[in-house]
Amino acid sequence: MRLIPLLLKITFFTLLAGCIVAIFFPVEEYLEGELPPTEVKLVDISDESGLNFTHADELYSLFRHLPHVTHLGRWLESISASVAVVDINNDGLYDVFLTSTQIGSASKFFINQGNNKFVDKAADYNLSSLVTAARGVFFDCDNDKKMEVLITAHTQNKIMKMDKYGKFRDKVVLTFSKDAQLSTAVNVFDFNRDGNLDIIVNGFGHLNVPESLVSARNGSEMRLFEGKGNCEFEDVTEKLNFGRNFFAHAFAVVDLWNRGNKLDLWMATDFNEDHIFEQQDNYEYKDVSYLKSKSQSQSGMAAEAYYENNSPYPSIYVSHVFKTGYVTDGNKIWTWDPKNKMYFNSARDMGVNRCGWAWGGASLDIENDGDPDLLVANGFVSGDSTKNWWFVFQTTMNSARPLVGTPKHWPDMRNLNMSGHEQDCLFINNGKGHYRDYSKALNFDVDKRDGRGIARIDSDNDGLIDLVVANQKQKAYFYHNQSSGNYNWIGFELEATKSQWQALGAKLILTLEDGTVMRKIYYSMNGYAAQHDPRAVFGMGRQKPTSLMIEWPSGNQTTITDLQTNKYQRIVEP
Repeated sequence: MRLIPLLLKITFFTLLAGCIVAIFFPVEEYLEGELPPTEVKLVDISDESGLNFTHADELYSLFRHLPHVTHLGRWLESISASVAVVDINNDGLYDVFLTSTQIGSASKFFINQGNNKFVDKAADYNLSSLVTAARGVFFDCDNDKKMEVLITAHTQNKIMKMDKYGKFRDKVVLTFSKDAQLSTAVNVFDFNRDGNLDIIVNGFGHLNVPESLVSARNGSEMRLFEGKGNCEFEDVTEKLNFGRNFFAHAFAVVDLWNRGNKLDLWMATDFNEDHIFEQQDNYEYKDVSYLKSKSQSQSGMAAEAYYENNSPYPSIYVSHVFKTGYVTDGNKIWTWDPKNKMYFNSARDMGVNRCGWAWGGASLDIENDGDPDLLVANGFVSGDSTKNWWFVFQTTMNSARPLVGTPKHWPDMRNLNMSGHEQDCLFINNGKGHYRDYSKALNFDVDKRDGRGIARIDSDNDGLIDLVVANQKQKAYFYHNQSSGNYNWIGFELEATKSQWQALGAKLILTLEDGTVMRKIYYSMNGYAAQHDPRAVFGMGRQKPTSLMIEWPSGNQTTITDLQTNKYQRIVEP
């Protein structure tokens, strides 16, 4: 893709020591050097498909007895729209669960009927009336090959287990030493390789406000719960060796340095730096956040692990805020440099750092041409107020730390309109390590809704990945992928037999006939407020596969050469 740089100079005047000082900030823009890709086509079919859902999050009834926070209004009601994809009835068609947070509102569980048709059966599963639900995470915590669901909500996180009548019932509550507000940062993994799935979770504060824009430590605690195999959990947070409290949005679970049997953690953190936790040989963790090169990263939202440019090391995409004149660093793609043994941010060079107030991020090959693309949901709070809320917010955060961390000193935010009406980003990879946002040209998020969780799903099993976007206090999108490149693809569904059967954390290495090596992580819960279709789909362009190597969570390796192009294959660990 040929991009023509156009360098503009923006001048700001400020009063410094009695003098007016002009500061010039170069802003690089681009003139489009080619037409948008005609092969890419994502069509919102939420109405036609029956996947019709509007998120609700008016929480006055919850906050009315808390006068110290009622004036924060829309600020507190801004982070609870989520989506989960799961095949709950094992019919080979993936279903969609969307949470609604307002007391009295209904979450919906859309069961896939085939042919991109869905029917809401949340009431049948007892998942409709969930008080202040923020996230739903489906996993098997007793290894009976039936899914349980972890529901996070205001002040309480609970696991629900399906009874013999097919209804989910409360099983266990995961407790904090202090009630946490909205635990959107949650992931499931087998950290000690005992075959039982464990949970890591971090709440977003305690109905309070951050004490700093860049170094807040008055958020919620991070908790690690070890699964015992019967849906009972033991709090083993001491294994994290980390006692500070943060405003966290997401955890990515990934073997960062290809050590084979380790599961490291990347915590996307708001109002502070992201944190990296390296797993040690004793299954405990060490904070190695110093491995990030110097870069502003104090508004982390999503944490998505994927392989960029077929690198042997996974990259970590972290959504961040971008606002001209206020926050100008934007999104991050952290890539590992084995020579310098550091992570460097390459998002600006790749062209994906600017996407407004970014939230969910999903890496996928939209048209299966062999290059990963990136979709980012954005927008904070859309309203009608004409006040410069960014100026108000910045002024508030520049006050003394004790004042900033006290809700009563914050402005009335019940009429908030801040970084609203933003268009989600559709970053298409040009195959040379650079991306271009074609959201406007391809009519992506034309209504400019306030996006949050974004989940991958192949709803019709055609190898083209579809998308569900949960929007805050707004209608969800269901994008059917109608891309027309007719490129080759191959998909895999795994079942482990020597560890947790969901095979979370397995690695897939695919070799193509031209020698290209492609890698994927078998993990459905990285990102932000989203659980994805767990199947691994490789877009191969015009190539065909020659071999697949699977590294299972048990450490076993399987090599397969009998591969069928343009189909899904189910592989069971030998």
